[in-house]
Amino acid sequence: MTPNANSGKQTINVTYTANAQTATIKYVDDDKGGAQVGATQTIKGPTGSKVATGIKAPTNYQIVGTAPAEYTFTSAGNQQLTVHLKHQTQTVTDQRTITRTVNYTDPATKQTKTVTKQSVTLKRTGTKDLVTNGTNWQGWSTGQWAAVSAPVIAGYQVTNPTAAGAMKVTDSTKDQTVTFTYSAATQVLTIKFVDDQKAQQLVKTETQTGATNTKVTLGIVAPANYQFSGAIPTDYTFTGQAGQTLTIHLRHAEQTVSEQHQVKRLVNYQDPTTKQLKPVTTQTVTLKRTGAKDLVTNATNWQPWSTDQFKAVNAPTIKGYQVANADAAPVLPVTSTSPDQIVTFTYRATNQTLTIKYVDDDHQGQVVKTDTVTGTTGAKQQLTLSAPANYQATGTLPTSYTFTGTNDLLTIHLRHLVTAVKDTKQVTRTINYRDPLTQTVKPVTTQTVTLQRNGKTDHVTKQTTWDNWTTDHFAAVTPPTIKGYHVMNGTSALAMTVGSQTANQTVTFEYTADQSEPTNPTDHDDHETIPRTLTLSIRYLDDDQAQAQVGSVKTITGTAGQTLTLPIQAPVNYLLVGNYPTTYRFDGEVDPAPLLVHLKHQIRPVHEQKTVTRTINYLDPQSGANRLLTTQTATLNRTGNQDLVTQQTSWLAWSTAQLAAVSAPTITGYTPVTTVPALTVNGQTADQTITIRYQATTDSSKMTSRGMKVTTATLHNHPLTALILQPPHRTTPINPNKATVSRIIMRILTIRIRLIQVILPMAKTSPQRTTSPVILMSNLRRLPKHC
Repeated sequence: MTPNANSGKQTINVTYTANAQTATIKYVDDDKGGAQVGATQTIKGPTGSKVATGIKAPTNYQIVGTAPAEYTFTSAGNQQLTVHLKHQTQTVTDQRTITRTVNYTDPATKQTKTVTKQSVTLKRTGTKDLVTNGTNWQGWSTGQWAAVSAPVIAGYQVTNPTAAGAMKVTDSTKDQTVTFTYSAATQVLTIKFVDDQKAQQLVKTETQTGATNTKVTLGIVAPANYQFSGAIPTDYTFTGQAGQTLTIHLRHAEQTVSEQHQVKRLVNYQDPTTKQLKPVTTQTVTLKRTGAKDLVTNATNWQPWSTDQFKAVNAPTIKGYQVANADAAPVLPVTSTSPDQIVTFTYRATNQTLTIKYVDDDHQGQVVKTDTVTGTTGAKQQLTLSAPANYQATGTLPTSYTFTGTNDLLTIHLRHLVTAVKDTKQVTRTINYRDPLTQTVKPVTTQTVTLQRNGKTDHVTKQTTWDNWTTDHFAAVTPPTIKGYHVMNGTSALAMTVGSQTANQTVTFEYTADQSEPTNPTDHDDHETIPRTLTLSIRYLDDDQAQAQVGSVKTITGTAGQTLTLPIQAPVNYLLVGNYPTTYRFDGEVDPAPLLVHLKHQIRPVHEQKTVTRTINYLDPQSGANRLLTTQTATLNRTGNQDLVTQQTSWLAWSTAQLAAVSAPTITGYTPVTTVPALTVNGQTADQTITIRYQATTDSSKMTSRGMKVTTATLHNHPLTALILQPPHRTTPINPNKATVSRIIMRILTIRIRLIQVILPMAKTSPQRTTSPVILMSNLRRLPKHC
């Protein structure tokens, strides 16, 4: 307020209010040099007021001295209370166990095994600061490990027996592991070899040394001549036991032995011509047996001998001979007791048939005819041969033949009988002229030439093969001269070559009057010109006949400057060669040169066919009748070109055909001796007739003990039996006296055999006969045995 004049004295009382104060409480760690513990706390109140402090020691701390429970605020600023603290402590104990593990290594298995474990527990005490958790320890106590001995193992000795001795244990001692180790002791193994086949008798003894529990390779070898009777150990592991023994069982070694034994069979044959023995083969069979030899006792236990056999041996085939003892070398079992053998094949001669074939070499070897001749093996047969009609042999015909015994075949080669022939023909050119006055045709001359050709006639095919015709020529002919006329075709009879294709010709010279000047000029009008008549001659020439003229000369007439149609046309059976004009213009004052028209012959394709026949008959051996078996036909064709002027044809080759082979009919008791082979037919093949012939067949044959051969044959469908003497085979020379007797017997036999000629007609004419006529030779029974 602002005092003024009116202001009086005033008393003013001043009143104070306590200020708000703040005090801090700080905890300090006296054990850490007064370091503050925890956060600073604050308390508040007005000046002069008293408040509770709430002081309390933190966890694991304790207050040093006494802390105020209350505090009175002063007016001073930054009021502070300091609370001193110290750490709380706790008494603690500690212990540790120290262990020594005592092991040993098993020398057998090499495994480590435990003997014992020794443990000692040490102790100590200390004060633990509960704030820092640090402990202040006292010293450790001490202990003792007692000494330990190694286990005893048979066959081994300890290499480090003091490894686990007595030992003081302190706090610096660490856990330990000690291991006892062993070394093997030397051992001896006795190996005994015993013979099981002799009650286990001791054969020999060996020793082997080695360390305990070590494996050694034994390398046991059986004694000489022995072998092990069972499995033999290849190694041995020594134990710690004393007196170690190994027994090896033996049996006697055996050796497989063998031996062999040969048995032979010599197979010969007696050559029927030389009578010499010749080898066929030597058969050798080797028998074997095996055994087991005891190499200790040298005794052998043998198995039975093997067996085998001689294979059957066939006698050599000799042409014309039959084996008399074909089974002389059959299949034969062979044992160890079989002896060596010798066998011999013998032979006897057989009847043979020679087939004589006549073949046509000019016709692909076709068989013309077949003959047969009979005889015996090795016999020489006289022959009388001749070529069939119209054939001739290509060489000398044989006069004899020796039978070989196998496929006796004689082929006679033939060729056709061919004779030379000649042929002639005449060609004529008649030359005339036409008389211009009378227009009659009069002769000038007739030219004639004779052509020849040579040929060959085949008397089998009846065909003739011709050579080319000869050639000749016609001389040129000059036309007659007729006064007041001139020839229009003066060159119509020129010289020309005449061949086989040249036809007979007729040439006529044609004339026309000469043009003459008027004798009296006053007879004509000076102003009138009389045109002259001109003539064109047209001649037709045959180019296929050396340009011979065909027909008469054609003419057309006209005057100078006049154009006429040309009447050119090919004659019958001719063709024009080239092109010709259809018109002609006359120019000049004289006749033009003749117009030559060239011609060629017309050709027509033609065809021809013919049939070739082969008739096949067979001669019935029972009735003698000639019977038709079949007729084969083949149709052949050929083509050609026919000249329509000369009417001659040029032929190509005939086609061919095939006639199949024909089999002969089967007739019981007879064998055909004629064959009908396949045949290729061509243009030269003529018709044929073939007759199949037969011969009687031998049905059975056997030898008697007296050397007689009984033969049964069929004749005219009736059986016929004959006895034929055949001396038995001999290996010794014949006595001359006996040979004389044999000749007498053969003479008697010849007489008897002739009876066949009487019996055969009986068989043929007596069909009702059912029994076989037999030639009885009773006299043979009285022959001496040596015959």
